[in-house]
Amino acid sequence: PHQTDWRHQLPCYLVYTNEETHQIVRENLHRSPIASGFIEGVGPRYCPSIEEKVVRFAHKDSHQLFLEPEGWRTMEVYVQGMYTAMAYDVQLGMLRSIPALREAEIVRPGYAVEYDFVCPDQIKASLETKRVEGLFHAGQINCTSGYEEAAAQGIIAGINAARKVQGKEPIILRRDQAYIGVLIDDLVTKEIAEPYRMMTSRAEYRLLLRQDNADLRLSAIGYEVGLLPRERYEVMEEKREAIESDLRRLKETWLAPSEEVNEKLI
Repeated sequence: PHQTDWRHQLPCYLVYTNEETHQIVRENLHRSPIASGFIEGVGPRYCPSIEEKVVRFAHKDSHQLFLEPEGWRTMEVYVQGMYTAMAYDVQLGMLRSIPALREAEIVRPGYAVEYDFVCPDQIKASLETKRVEGLFHAGQINCTSGYEEAAAQGIIAGINAARKVQGKEPIILRRDQAYIGVLIDDLVTKEIAEPYRMMTSRAEYRLLLRQDNADLRLSAIGYEVGLLPRERYEVMEEKREAIESDLRRLKETWLAPSEEVNEKLI
């Protein structure tokens, strides 16, 4: 069944900034701790503030904003794409410069913060910290950005924290096994100069790391750590054996040239 059959969805909407919005931003750049350089930290490359967008992409007439409902029981809407540290009155002016938001009210204004993080070279590949035994970190504290990145680290940190208590060896995925392996290996072995995002281009084995073979690559590990039921693991093993059996059959099967074979090939 489609996911909307069992979980109803709320629609999001797409609106655009305009010249009036950009003019408000330009006139108030001196009031932004981001644009003025007061905040020195490097933010996520792929999530620039609206101030940075207006300055960096001055040739663009508009920037898209997604209006995302916060929930079923609230009228609050998150404006995705207008990350800003402008003063409250400027933020309200920017929003109301957009026709669809003329009557908008701000419940909580945008703000900018600088996060502390643990230097990745202080973290093991198991996501346990080197200085404090038994302490595992996951997410932005490891200098990453993004939901998937945080979730990927979270499941590995959780698995390895449990295995630490059980006296078992940690689970460490290789770069040729999973994107999680690429992510964590990059974090703990490379210099990180900005919030890290997982891109397919970072994986040298990306042609092998496909969704259609994820079960073959990771089910055995999932079963070992207790996350995959035995029934599903056995189904996957049957699939693996069927694939290997067909590969063996293909290696052993030869089609010698003959009139009969040629006719079938034609």
